[in-house]
Order: sequence, then C-alpha cells, then structure tokens
Amino acid sequence: MVTRILTALWLLWAFFPQALMAMEIQVRASRNPVALSESFTLTFEARDGVDGDPDFSPLEKEFDILGRNQSSSFQFINGARSQSVTWSLELMAKREGTLTIPAIAFGKERSAPLSITVRNAPPGPPDQAGGDPEGVLLEVEAASRNPHVQEQVILTIRFLRAVEILNASLTEPRLSSGDGVLEKLGEDRNIDVTRGSRRYRAIERSYALFPQSSGKMVLGPVTLTAQLPGQGGSALNDFLNTPFFANIPQGLGRPGRTVRVASQPIEWTIQPARSDFAGQWLPARRLLLSEKWSPDPPALRAGEPVTRILTLQADGLTAAQLPALPDRIPDGWRAYPDRPALEDLKSESGVVGKRMEKIALIPNAPGSYRLPALEIPWWNTETRSREIARLPEREVTVSPAPQPTPSPAPVAGSPRDDAPATPVVPAPAPAGESGNSGGYWPWLALLFALAWLATLALWWWRAGRPRGGLTTSVPVGDDSVPLRRAMERLRVACRAHDPVAARAALTALPVPLSGSPRLAREIHLLNAVLFSANPPAWRGDGLWEAAREALRLSSVGPSTDMAVLPPLYPA
Repeated sequence: MVTRILTALWLLWAFFPQALMAMEIQVRASRNPVALSESFTLTFEARDGVDGDPDFSPLEKEFDILGRNQSSSFQFINGARSQSVTWSLELMAKREGTLTIPAIAFGKERSAPLSITVRNAPPGPPDQAGGDPEGVLLEVEAASRNPHVQEQVILTIRFLRAVEILNASLTEPRLSSGDGVLEKLGEDRNIDVTRGSRRYRAIERSYALFPQSSGKMVLGPVTLTAQLPGQGGSALNDFLNTPFFANIPQGLGRPGRTVRVASQPIEWTIQPARSDFAGQWLPARRLLLSEKWSPDPPALRAGEPVTRILTLQADGLTAAQLPALPDRIPDGWRAYPDRPALEDLKSESGVVGKRMEKIALIPNAPGSYRLPALEIPWWNTETRSREIARLPEREVTVSPAPQPTPSPAPVAGSPRDDAPATPVVPAPAPAGESGNSGGYWPWLALLFALAWLATLALWWWRAGRPRGGLTTSVPVGDDSVPLRRAMERLRVACRAHDPVAARAALTALPVPLSGSPRLAREIHLLNAVLFSANPPAWRGDGLWEAAREALRLSSVGPSTDMAVLPPLYPA
C-alpha cells in the first residue's frame, strides 16, 4: 500500500507540473517553395507533450497525405524531465499557388498556420538539371541567387530514378570560383516526384553554403555515375544495397549500360555587407537574445554570487559567426565570465547557431540597481531590413548579506575557547560565618578540581584519536603537514595574492573548517579566478580572514598551535 502511494506521488510530481505549462507546437516544412509534382515533409513537434492526438484531416483539402510517422523522446537533465513528440507527414499538393497549412488541433492546443508556395514546375532554371532518357535525372537547386556575404544559401541536390541502379556514385559539390564554406545538412531524404508524365523515386541531399567574400562565385557540376542492370535475374544478385540507394523501384535498362549525368554550373553574384549597417554584419533569417538566471528567479545578496546565462541563437548563421555578448554590469559589481559554449544545430532547412555565455555576478553592496539593456543589431535576410535583438533593462534589488551568528559571550568563571580551562578557586568564607558552611567550600573546590582534571584527560585522549576518518595531519610529499603549517602556507599564499598556492593550501588542510557563508563566498571567488578564461586580479585578504573566522567557529576546536595565528599583514 505504501509503495502504491509513493508511486502515485512520484507520478504526480513528475507529470503534473508539465501539464500546467503552455504547450508549444512547432510546424515546419522540409522545403518552401515546392513543386506541384513533388512530395515534401511536414513536421509537427510538441515540447513537454500534448493532451490529445492530432487531427490531420484539415490537410486533405489541399494536400494528399502519402505517409505519416510519429516518434517520442524523453530526457532527464539535472533532475528536470523534458519530453518531445514529433509527427512527420509526407504531403503532395493538389494544386499550385500559395496554400495554407491550417492550424492542427492537438487536444486543447493548436499549431500555428504555415504558408506553402506550390509551383507548377520544379524551382530553379531548367539548365540546372541533367538527365538520361532511360530514366535517370539529376537536379541541383539554389535557394538564393543574389545573397550577401556570409548569408546562408541552401543548396539541394536531387537524384531521380525510375529504373534499377547498380554501383552508383555521386560527386560532392565544390566551388570552382569564389570563396565559400559548404556544410552538409542532416540525412538524405526519400521523396516521390513527377516530371512530365513519369513518376520518379528521388533521394534529396541538402547543403548550407556560406559565401566568405563578395563578387562572383561558381559551383562546379555535380556528376552521377551509375550502371543500368542487364536482362534476367542475375542483376539482382549484383545489386549494391547502400543506404543512399535503398528502396529503389524495380525497372529495366539496356544491358550493361553505364550512364553519367552531370548538372550545369551555378553562378552567384555575392553582394557585400551593407555600408549603412553599424556593428558586426549578421545576416540571418531569425536572431533571438534571451537570458536565464541560476537560481531563477535570482535572489541577489551583497557579496554572494549569482549566475546569469545569456543565449544568442541565429537561424542561418553558425555559432562561430556569432559575436561575443556585451559585458554591461552596474558599477560596484564584479563579473567572472565562463568560457562560452558554441553549438550548431543542423536540419534540412539550414544551420541554427547557438552561443551561450555564463557570467558569475557578485554585487558588492545592497541597494537598487539597473541592469542595462543589451542590443545586437542584425540583418533580416527575409525582409531585407535591419533589426535589433534586445534584452530590456532590468531593475534589481540587492539585499544585505546575512550576518554570521556571533559566538556566545564567555560566562565569568568559565574557561575560554582558546585557552586551557583553569579550576575555579572558591573565595574564603567571610569572617563571622559559622555553622557547617566552612566545610562545604573545600569539598566544592575538590570537586571542581577533579572535573577539570577529567576534562583535560578526556581532551587529551580524544585529541590522539582520528576524527571522522581524518588524522590531525595529511601527507604532502614525504612530510606530514600539521594544521598550523597548512594555515601558515595559506597565509603566505594570500599575502602574495597567489590563487594557485592558496587553493593548494586549502586542499592540504588536515581538518574541515565550518561552512561559514563568508568562507564559501571567498572560495567561490577563488574558483572563478582559477577557472576563468580571462582571470581578473585576485587579492587574498578576504580569503585569509574568512579562513581564520571559520577556524574559530570550526567544530574541530582550537589548539595551542593555533592560538597565536599571526595576522595577514603583521605590524
């Protein structure tokens, strides 16, 4: 019974928060525009699940649904669960023109509409296609003919065949003139197309081309070489079933014939970056600037670090093309940036570059501050206009740092924390007192003396035993480093403002220090300096004072060696 209750609570915790989140359903087409006689893939992706099965019947008004597929994925990252469900449909338009993919219902959620341009002929000039009358065609399509420098150009190579193919090979696209970078996008895709009155099975492959300089740029011919099988069943035994040529429809060609199909060269005139554009040239289809905090929402306290995560994502640019984000913080704050994380996400629609920067921010004093706005100008390649990705300015409030709990004041007559206990000697009885009180004080003094001796013996016995699996010293090299020597090394490293030596001295401490907030902040600052790509200057005064304070508050207890720890800068 208890197990069932715990399982139900776990399921409620795992899935109920996800149900409260707004579902986001993304829809995208594998190409746009498309030809009337070509099929294309329409993909719906839902993050964090949906509350109902999709109804794709509205698509049948303008499209034929040739096939459909569904896949799901689950991820657990740092204790957070994420779910993604994808539906892929192979569609073919029923007419030409600008058609609308209607909003599709997924229970209570609906996808956004999408416009598809359908042409009567395959996009691109006819001289880009090469073919053979036996049923082998090769098409090369460029999405843009007058791009700007560094603007992404989607290049599509389409191999069509209506016959069986043996031992086929396709050359990689190469630039014969100009300067550019070609990157393959995703996996090859199988589609059905019609050219004239003939139906073909096609394999499509996409590339992203990034021109690096203005002027003329030429893509050389792409060549396909293949053998058409002879008559009879022996040809099936020689069939080479490679992933690229899988699921080839059966057909017959001339016996032993080898065909070679080459596309025509493609020429571009690359436009330079616009002279009226201020800032780094960033041509993209979309550019987003976002931020997150850790913890989120941030709890800002004076002297305590908080992490700000800035993400710049561009559709149509690689991560290497994205600029460093501006480092703008209020006066009186310290910033320790981490090494930026770069990532390229590739699909048949292009490259999406992502740059993520983590910055540890430490406000020095409480009060109200204004985080300045961040702006990244970019060039929209779809609207051909200048736009700005912007994070608005933000008002934040920094609370005072929590004060450490003071040590209780010593009681008169009790032993100090940093000195051996001394027995309490009772005062002599006043003159004139009589009765049995005179015999009471000697016995009380004897009792205190015995307690003091027992305390010293117990302290001596416990000091000689390992505490929590740790000895009073740890081996370093061939020596044994006691607590005083380790603290002395820490003092010398802090005085020299040497972060590497300071961390080594902290590691060599044979006993744990109490986890005071002040020491934790100083160790965080030390780590930020040691592991930063561009470390700032570090001063060890704060770490030394925090370590001395933590040692006094440590549960290990003082020793006679530590009772006279010198200050960092002795007079």
